[in-house]
Amino acid sequence: MDPVLISSLLLSLMVHMSHADSYTLTYHHTYLAISDPDFFADLYLNDIPIYWYDSNNKWLEPLVPWRRKMASPNFWRNLQLELWSDENLMRNTTLGNGTQQYIHGCMETSNGSFQYNFRNAFNGIELLRFDTDTGNYSSEIDGNQEIVDALNENRTAKKLRTEELTSFCENITKFLVMNGQEYIHRKVAPDVIVLSSGDALYCKAYGHYPRKIDMTWYKNGQIIPDGELERLTLPLTDQTYLSSVSVNISSISEDAYICLVNHSSLEGPTSILWRKSGLLASSPSNSNINVIPSIGIVILITLIVILFVLASVFGFTTWEKNRKARMGTVFNNDPSS
Repeated sequence: MDPVLISSLLLSLMVHMSHADSYTLTYHHTYLAISDPDFFADLYLNDIPIYWYDSNNKWLEPLVPWRRKMASPNFWRNLQLELWSDENLMRNTTLGNGTQQYIHGCMETSNGSFQYNFRNAFNGIELLRFDTDTGNYSSEIDGNQEIVDALNENRTAKKLRTEELTSFCENITKFLVMNGQEYIHRKVAPDVIVLSSGDALYCKAYGHYPRKIDMTWYKNGQIIPDGELERLTLPLTDQTYLSSVSVNISSISEDAYICLVNHSSLEGPTSILWRKSGLLASSPSNSNINVIPSIGIVILITLIVILFVLASVFGFTTWEKNRKARMGTVFNNDPSS
């Protein structure tokens, strides 16, 4: 039996690693005086949009896919009241035509503990952050200490901020996770193909959820260093993902390349073997692996893929581009930007 095929099968028998669940709840509030509407707010649970609000509509729009299961209207009503209050506060405290932003939330780790985050910025520069452990504000901006001291002297306001970031954020996270278990923990297996173009090989996984996916290339049984690979992950409009990993290949026809894909939706890692001579093989146990035997089909599938990606991503990227344009400059280290 071909030693490369044996290597491919052995790779497919690697133990599938499961990842413990963690949840991140993140609020974004932005006030931009020169914009219409001038106030925007959204909430995300991990990568799932929960709601959208702006000052023109004055109404919170639930986006969470399982919103119909959340029968109590009090949940959305209370969030609506909070947004009205935050909108007025930011409008009254923003100077001139500047952009003021708040990013805050909490993260439940896999062991059940919580971490908290609160940051305030003006024109994209972080002015303040709040530490729930100490119950105090801090700033790295020179000349901002007077504001920090004034905020830290207000014990009532600090207590409310701590409660907002701890018990309130924890309760919202648990409430959303409890109602959305089926959706949040869904597993959608990717369709995987290998395409060649010039001196590059592309391994693509379409329509997977959750986002995390392990993809790598092997050459003649040896793993190719990550520094020699190019990776890309794009969101699709059905809230699944498209991921790709590419590598430059040699001109030696005997060289064999294996793309190994591991995802929580799969029973185990799957692989595709590619040679310049055209010999291809895949893990026999996985029906999601597609082997591309000819350059004509490669061209055809490439065109289909391009059209599919453009159609799927266009709606999301257009909305996201418009949202960020309205929001102005975001924090450089904002994980959701």
